[in-house]
Amino acid sequence: MFKSILKPIGHIIKFLLKVVLFLLSIFLVILLIVSFVDDKKLPTELIVFGILGICYLLFTLNSWAISSTKRVCPICKSENIELDSVKEIDRWLGKTKVREKMASGKIRERYVQCTKVKKRYTYCCQNPNCKHTYSEIHEEEK
Repeated sequence: MFKSILKPIGHIIKFLLKVVLFLLSIFLVILLIVSFVDDKKLPTELIVFGILGICYLLFTLNSWAISSTKRVCPICKSENIELDSVKEIDRWLGKTKVREKMASGKIRERYVQCTKVKKRYTYCCQNPNCKHTYSEIHEEEK
């Protein structure tokens, strides 16, 4: 019972800690920029913490970009996912807007005909306790 109560609280605390560190690093970077603009003599600690703030900002943005592209199991949140099958559901002719550069340097937009495909991707969780199977539907251009 306590485990089910504490798990969401732990996720909330972890998220709040990340947000606080992110805002603190933004504050340190702003302090560093303001002190450079005012031509004041900078304390060494401010320079070090400003550089650490910049590094933390870059690390956070990179980890958020990576985590948004990874697939996770909707049940157990495991990242150990395997593609099980790909099945084509539908195929049709559609139109796509393209830009082409003309010899005069102008850019012209036009619609070209293309084949669009709707596919169902089936994934299977490799966690031995879960083994959940789920599918996602994506629309692609051929």
